[in-house]
Amino acid sequence: MCGHHKKRLDAVQLLHYKSFVPEIIRFARCVLRMYADDHRPPHFHVVGPDFAVMVDLSSLAVVSGEADLKDIAEALTWAGEHQTMLARLWRELNEREEP
Repeated sequence: MCGHHKKRLDAVQLLHYKSFVPEIIRFARCVLRMYADDHRPPHFHVVGPDFAVMVDLSSLAVVSGEADLKDIAEALTWAGEHQTMLARLWRELNEREEP
């Protein structure tokens, strides 16, 4: 359903940037992002030109912000198919020890 994967950064690259906002994947209507050193519960952000939502990683429910479902559907579908990888990435970015 989502063959428009234009850009993906791996976790090793992301760990070098404490405040960097990684773009995990870009879709036609939005971008899926995950912040380093972010608050719990585990989540990701879906951002478009005129909306931003925060999505719980376990339930894939929008927990903050507003967007039309048509604008975030592709991102939510992709996230559901890659939930294990997103959970691992969230742990790597947010549950690591300081040097």
